Amino acid sequence: MVNISVIGASGLVGSNVLRAASELNLPVEGSSLSQKSGLKQLDITDYSQLKNYIQNTKPETIVNCAGIVGKEACNKEPGMAVAVNKTAVEYLSRLCIENGIKLFHLSTVAVHDGKKQTPYVEEDLPTLIDGNWYNITKVGAENFALEVPSAVILRVGDTYGYGINPEHIGGSIFKWAYETLKKGNNVPAFKGLRTNQTLLSDVGNVVMHLISEGYEGILNIGGNTIEVAEFFEKMCMSFNLPGNIELKDVPSNYQANRELGLTKMNLLGIKMHDVQEGLESLIQYYRI
Repeated sequence: MVNISVIGASGLVGSNVLRAASELNLPVEGSSLSQKSGLKQLDITDYSQLKNYIQNTKPETIVNCAGIVGKEACNKEPGMAVAVNKTAVEYLSRLCIENGIKLFHLSTVAVHDGKKQTPYVEEDLPTLIDGNWYNITKVGAENFALEVPSAVILRVGDTYGYGINPEHIGGSIFKWAYETLKKGNNVPAFKGLRTNQTLLSDVGNVVMHLISEGYEGILNIGGNTIEVAEFFEKMCMSFNLPGNIELKDVPSNYQANRELGLTKMNLLGIKMHDVQEGLESLIQYYRI
């Protein structure tokens, strides 16, 4: 029997949640779609397989970190995105209700359409974006997760750092910008676009803190707000990258506001690394 089950434990977020639990010596088990050392192999889109896993493992808490991330990846395979990001969460929520399991579901700022002029707070309802299967499936997943009594939904800002090891670099914006700048190429940055750049290791620590405190409901988590251009500039300086930043106007069809309001997180006493601190913690791996 395990206390905590981390689903999607080979991913960027999931591996950091698993690491945080292990460092606290908690009874934790991780699972992954593909066979990975130390992880249970589990296909969460298979209801029977998921049911058997839960009946055999009997966790008190499930942390769902599985998913296909980003508009581009989801639009490339919308059927798979629906299965993994939405339908699997429907299955998981149903089984959590039936077995009295607490559910932590990792969501994203991308459930919002980016049209609001001020930071998004927890009370802001998600908005569907036509043709954006990442947004559509993550909104649907939240609706299913909310059916579970005392469930926790964490809307996470854009992430940076690494997963299982330093070679497992992410999130998508960080990885793309780092690899582009490392080659000495220009990276376009939209003028005035502000995000909550969030160190991946912080996410794992926050999940453990919230489990220990018995938190319930929706919570925004992320690092301090920073303009994307400034984030890229700090990357260049921290890692000594030869590329340059090229400012661009925000396209009319882009989610222009990706800023989360963090008042609730701050009131809970949760501390996140600011960007400079976070990047400095990664210098030993990425400085060239």
